Amino acid sequence: MTRVVKGAAIIAAIVLSTAVTSTQEPPAGAARGQAQGQSQGQEQGARGRGAPQGFTNLQVFPKDVMPQQLIQTMQAFNTALGVMCDHCHMDFGRGNPMTDMASDMKPQKSIARAMMRMTQGVNQQIQGAVTQKPQDQVTRVQCATCHRGQALPQVATSAAPAAPAPPAGGRGNNP
Repeated sequence: MTRVVKGAAIIAAIVLSTAVTSTQEPPAGAARGQAQGQSQGQEQGARGRGAPQGFTNLQVFPKDVMPQQLIQTMQAFNTALGVMCDHCHMDFGRGNPMTDMASDMKPQKSIARAMMRMTQGVNQQIQGAVTQKPQDQVTRVQCATCHRGQALPQVATSAAPAAPAPPAGGRGNNP
């Protein structure tokens, strides 16, 4: 059971990290010789104010997530799990043509997505159950809640001391 939880935690972190892609597609009008800035502005206007350009394969994050928010969230995953982008993403360094942040090749990305969905569900349940506080003051479960800077969260051991083993022979100290 703990292996499943650990594996799911890793995948969740990876999935979250993989949701960001650094590659950008050329603007729709670039092939027709239109100015790149004009084409991007028209494309952004068609998709809505502040819509990300170049992010693909977003399955848990909203499609209109702001690039700065997405990057900050990915950095928080890195910190919470003590990993770098390549833990979940096919990241070979900035400018490397082999880098494919949208790729689903690494299983950790799928685990990260599952973990994101899990924490979203848990947080919704907590929000509904805690009625004594304003919603913005209710504690939220985050990656670091369990991971605490480690890719595989450590399972807490019981605080109660173990019962002493019976003496050999089974009769205690009686001769």
